[in-house]
Amino acid sequence: MKTTEKIRIGGHQFAHPSNIMKLVASENYTTILFKTGKKIMVATTLGKLQERLAPFGFCRPNRQTVVNMNYISQLVEKESVLTLRMKNKENLIVSKRRIRNMKAIFSDTTIG
Repeated sequence: MKTTEKIRIGGHQFAHPSNIMKLVASENYTTILFKTGKKIMVATTLGKLQERLAPFGFCRPNRQTVVNMNYISQLVEKESVLTLRMKNKENLIVSKRRIRNMKAIFSDTTIG
């Protein structure tokens, strides 16, 4: 997993992937949430950013969200619903079709 280089997040903007907590889709725009609490919206699709961030330990629990695995504190499975608990106490539901993939990812890595 890469850790040091910056990636293009949109236009002329670059960021260190380690500073990004999660990305949320909104049609052809993406809101990027940083660990500092800063949010920016870029005119780059979530799919394109997911491709750029994949080598840095990011995963996609549902159609709308890409998450930095370093900011996930726990996986919770209850009544066939899988939830990612973030370090900031936010919970993200994993879509049913991605549950198997998410479990495989986290069985190969240590959370936290």
